[in-house]
Amino acid sequence: MSIVPLLTREQEVALAQRIERGQTKSRRALFRSPIGVSELLKIGDRLQAGQMSIREVVAFSDQAEMEEQEDRSEEYLRFTLEGIENIRKLFKVGLKDWERMRA
Repeated sequence: MSIVPLLTREQEVALAQRIERGQTKSRRALFRSPIGVSELLKIGDRLQAGQMSIREVVAFSDQAEMEEQEDRSEEYLRFTLEGIENIRKLFKVGLKDWERMRA
């Protein structure tokens, strides 16, 4: 470890921004793909049915905050399911528009 210099504050910020941009680009690519959206909707169905835990889907930020987040896991589940339901509705509208344009 002594061979590799530590990052400066500016370098850390730049790296964090690059990571965030990469995550944003990945999410955009995923949600622009019908296969990606279909898989997300399947995850929503599994969450709704209790076949999957919210902890398998949502990245909880820190182990130290785990106790606080235990109380909020139901809130995260509700918020996630609402978001997935909104995506489901938009996806259906998009499919109808696509079919109409194709015809």
